Amino acid sequence: MPLVMIPPQVAFTVSVGDSEVSVYHVYKNGNFNNCMTYWYTFDEAEGEDNEFDIRELPTYDEDLRHEDVVGLAFYRGLVRINNNQLITEGGE
Repeated sequence: MPLVMIPPQVAFTVSVGDSEVSVYHVYKNGNFNNCMTYWYTFDEAEGEDNEFDIRELPTYDEDLRHEDVVGLAFYRGLVRINNNQLITEGGE
């Protein structure tokens, strides 16, 4: 039986410059019933190299919504996107 690619669900969007960028959920072992709590991606194809753990962002605060953590990191210029990867400024 052929497999069908089902795109991941959009978790939220963030402003990056003048654009709105979709941030997608990541699923454990590709199982759509097992959405990971702290892991996200900008890659609709869910390449493992493009996943990031929100707790590693310099703006992470457990009291903030995840979209606010990511949005604040972009707003402060602490992160950028390069080929669907989230890069922390100051080192790749």
